[in-house]
Amino acid sequence: MDIDDLVARLATAPGDAALAELLAEDQARRRLDRVTALVRRHSAAQAEALGRAWAAAPDALRRLLLDPGVVDAARRDPGAVVAAAAIHAGVRAVVTVCPHDHAVLLPGLGIVRIPLSGNHSRPEPVALEVTGRRLTITVGGETIGIAADPGTAGPHWEPLPRITTGRIATLDVILAPGSCESPGAPGDFIDIPVADRRRALVEGWRLLERELPEQARAIAAGLRVVVPVPAAARRAERGTDGTFGAIRLPYTPIAEAVAATLIAEFRHGEFAAAADLVPMYRTGYGDVAYAPWRADPRPLHALLPGVYAQLGVARFWERRRAGNRENALHADVRFARRRADARRACLGILGAPGLTPAGGTFVALLAAELDRLCEAEVHPEASAAAARFALDDAISWRLRNFSIDAAAAGRLATAWLERRPPVLPELDTIRIRLPQPVLGSRIRTRLTYRELSGGTRDNSGPPADTPPPEAVPRADLLYARGDYRPAVDAYCARLRRDPDDIDAWAGLALSLPADAPARAALVGAADLVAEIYRRVAASLPPEDRSAPLRLARWIAAGRRAVRRR
Repeated sequence: MDIDDLVARLATAPGDAALAELLAEDQARRRLDRVTALVRRHSAAQAEALGRAWAAAPDALRRLLLDPGVVDAARRDPGAVVAAAAIHAGVRAVVTVCPHDHAVLLPGLGIVRIPLSGNHSRPEPVALEVTGRRLTITVGGETIGIAADPGTAGPHWEPLPRITTGRIATLDVILAPGSCESPGAPGDFIDIPVADRRRALVEGWRLLERELPEQARAIAAGLRVVVPVPAAARRAERGTDGTFGAIRLPYTPIAEAVAATLIAEFRHGEFAAAADLVPMYRTGYGDVAYAPWRADPRPLHALLPGVYAQLGVARFWERRRAGNRENALHADVRFARRRADARRACLGILGAPGLTPAGGTFVALLAAELDRLCEAEVHPEASAAAARFALDDAISWRLRNFSIDAAAAGRLATAWLERRPPVLPELDTIRIRLPQPVLGSRIRTRLTYRELSGGTRDNSGPPADTPPPEAVPRADLLYARGDYRPAVDAYCARLRRDPDDIDAWAGLALSLPADAPARAALVGAADLVAEIYRRVAASLPPEDRSAPLRLARWIAAGRRAVRRR
């Protein structure tokens, strides 16, 4: 496959199993080279055993090597990787393994429990012999035989859970602990029983096969490992390793959310694998840009796979609109929001100087695909809701990532208290990027989705992600229900109590009428309004709740004066 063909297929196909297989082959060989080098540093004999395993069963070894964690495992404990390779290939090997907390993780297979020996509180490195699927370890002069059966646990053996499902495309993955250094117990993935995770993955996969079968086939060709993470991780900013063959999957019982996450996470790794073959960006390019789905500014090398992933999710919701007749508005909103977010981010890097020629072509093709999606008609209410979500994201992002120069903010605070006209400098000259984004809440978004779904759960995560009514902030509930005038008063009251409430500032902007001067100031300069208010709040009477609005109107007047200069 030539470069132009690879770039075009990656950017335009809703899913390409043949391309995924090509990337899988390339990644397996790259990892084999890295693992072999690491093993050889430790033992030439073990490196020879690894070579014999590859020669005997390359297809079986390819599955092991598509676990991205295998390279780190080889760095920490080369013998464990060679043992796993020998079991996969059915060849004999004798290795030395290094237990951690009396356990050794054999990648792709399971955990060997090493019994205590004598007075040792921590086991020493031990010899492990592999014959077929039979393991033999010697500890303290005692020889113990272990049957490393992938489906059966024993006194010293705990297989990793494996899930095989699918009608159109067979998904065959293991549920693996997130760290080779500290394997833990494979049956205890932090918070959710394996049976529940299995059920959620099977139902999400069934939906993905039905709505986007070509994408399901591509994922089935390249995905081998699912690393479960806590359900609470949905509420935290999560990244992806960008490693082909594995994904992190937060728990949710909602099939739509599982399907969308499978697409997004897999496409991150798919892009990374393609970029190994065809460089898409120049290293060292330092500019960052806005990604609506992230709380922090993203560099080019991170934004590229993000846009690619969001395009895939937008395509899923495009198909889902026809298959979700019971809640077509919800699917319409999801579709409108994802295509707009991806397109906005894509246009922000179109023609970026950090792109290689192949990367420039790739981004241009993504932009064309997103333009096509944006031509599709959606329900007017869905379009309006998506626009509100986009504005909420943009205002919140600015508040999380930027502050105002202290001297400039102090001068403006004094001018406002003294009731002098505002004299505003250009915002870019006084805006300061924070070293870390300030975290915020997603309650308002989830409540809005719930209201759009007729008061049911929001279909984007577990019900626990949306608090019970008695715990929901009143202002956010009013906003989600469309009661904007009382929401304005409620958000102002929140800001009187806590001037640092980022979510209240964004909610106030969203709740004001579109033509209100205060809204214009908050949309364009929420960070400036918020910083001045923090400085003057202590000087205001406790009962003064309208000050945020007066201050925003004052800033709006100053911005109009700047434009007239």
